Amino acid sequence: MGRPSTGQAKSAAERMAAYRARRAGDAEQLNVFLSPDAMAALRRLARHREATQADVIASAIEQAESDVLASMSPAEKRKYRAE
Repeated sequence: MGRPSTGQAKSAAERMAAYRARRAGDAEQLNVFLSPDAMAALRRLARHREATQADVIASAIEQAESDVLASMSPAEKRKYRAE
């Protein structure tokens, strides 16, 4: 039977807009198209790590940047960070 109607139900678009507004202060949105293989790998990694897909992507980016920075001279790092 479900819950009684209150007449105040939000549409999916309204719920998504509210979610984005809540997240606006602590995150930026990224929309990408991934190959089916890459998407499957992302799902597996997230499930394996018990993390969100966003957390897996952020971790991979942070690790890649750390690897790049480790091979740079101080001058290269300054230039990189100024870009």
